[in-house]
Amino acid sequence: MKTSNNGGIKIDTSRPAFKPQNLSIDDIMWRVREEVARRSSRTGIGAGTNPADIRYFDQAMPKWKSVVPRPPQKEEYALGELLAFNDTEFIDVAYSAILRRPPDENGRSHYLQLLRTGAATKVEILWTLRSGQEGEAAGVRITGLRWPYALQQWRRKRFIGPIVSWVYALLRLSTLTDRLSASEARYSREIQEVGRTLDLAAEYLLQRILSLKLQLADCPKGAEFEALKEEHAAVAARLAALIASAERVESRLQSVEAPVQHMVLREQTKIEATRNLDPFYAAFEDRFRGSRSVIRARLEPYLLLLQEAGAGTAEAPVVDVGCGRGEWLELLRERGLTGWGIDVNRVFIDMCRSRGLDVIEGDGIENLQAVPEKSVGAITSMHVVEHLPFESVIALLDEGRRVLRPGGLLILETPNPENLSVGHHLFYLDPTHRNPLPPEALRWIVESRGFEGVRIERLTAAREWNTPPLLRPDIPGAESMNVVLASMHAAPDYAIVARRPNSE
Repeated sequence: MKTSNNGGIKIDTSRPAFKPQNLSIDDIMWRVREEVARRSSRTGIGAGTNPADIRYFDQAMPKWKSVVPRPPQKEEYALGELLAFNDTEFIDVAYSAILRRPPDENGRSHYLQLLRTGAATKVEILWTLRSGQEGEAAGVRITGLRWPYALQQWRRKRFIGPIVSWVYALLRLSTLTDRLSASEARYSREIQEVGRTLDLAAEYLLQRILSLKLQLADCPKGAEFEALKEEHAAVAARLAALIASAERVESRLQSVEAPVQHMVLREQTKIEATRNLDPFYAAFEDRFRGSRSVIRARLEPYLLLLQEAGAGTAEAPVVDVGCGRGEWLELLRERGLTGWGIDVNRVFIDMCRSRGLDVIEGDGIENLQAVPEKSVGAITSMHVVEHLPFESVIALLDEGRRVLRPGGLLILETPNPENLSVGHHLFYLDPTHRNPLPPEALRWIVESRGFEGVRIERLTAAREWNTPPLLRPDIPGAESMNVVLASMHAAPDYAIVARRPNSE
């Protein structure tokens, strides 16, 4: 008989090879039983197995972890860091981040019930935890939480809520596909991680069962044998539970996949329907905004402000949010200044690119979020803020201040409701305008967001309009009539000019 040694097991090479498909796993185990005794001294598997080995195997059991790592405890969080989690993991992360402790059983059940039934959103749960007595005592800050919470409260109001929800959804249509794709990608990654963990766990448990069979083959009958039988049964039950869990995950994925695809298709259809209005609005601007030469003449005074602020260089470019037809970007290029623009209207984007201008298609605020901090010399936005909801105006100011260099310039131009003709009629020619912004109110808002040197520039250059002259003082009732007529002579537009503090 010829033998060869392979890892300590002697194999008979003189006999014909047996066919594994004719043997059960139990047959194979019993055939190697005699070799187990020789290997047990090295592997720890056999009648002398130490209970510590069993604890080791239990601790080595693969465990699933989310693809999104939990944030460390710190004094301030960005809202997105906490919203990245879902369901039970979101509750655990929220408690750990805000209250500095794990959730108690009643708290976890309560908030999980609210979350799963839709009675409360993740933003509302974060606000509740943060604004509670324990949250106030912990003093953790969550940037970007206040306005989303306020918006959701408005959306829950009986009559105005549906309108707010509709407007908010319309404003976010341009990014919905990207957000859904990102969510779907993350969900797929989570499913892959669950599947990988289940595969590892199944493999581990099969190996564990194999080791138990080997132990059963060599251990004496009695209490130790019965204990091993119980452990074998427990491991087999856990394996069955894992298989059942994998089947449920697969079933859930199949049930979710079709509605998600349908929702993506439906929202893409809505986005395309909105995009179909781009040519209409471009034509509307050509009719009511004014010719390119007129708009250029209105914008030229801002060039001096850029020069004073040292903006428009390669190191401190100008970013024009809502660049429209590109008149401002053309002026910058003609003066040798560096600048680029952002707009959501495809017709305007194509128009700018045909003139060789540097523009990006998309939402202004979301694109600013990708700009590095303190990298921009000036943020300009001509006739944009009157189109935005209040929370978006705040977000634009906050992102603008973040990306501006110390001393960087902010210019916001908008219609002036101090002019009676503008405030009661001309403003509403544009159906996409939301509401007029009185100069003093917008000045205070900009100042409250941390800008300094905030001032109002009432604009009359290249703005001609027919207004009746003031009455002579000797005409009866002239004094009263002139008060009304004077409001028609007010500047039709104004700009807020401000800077990011040099000290920052």
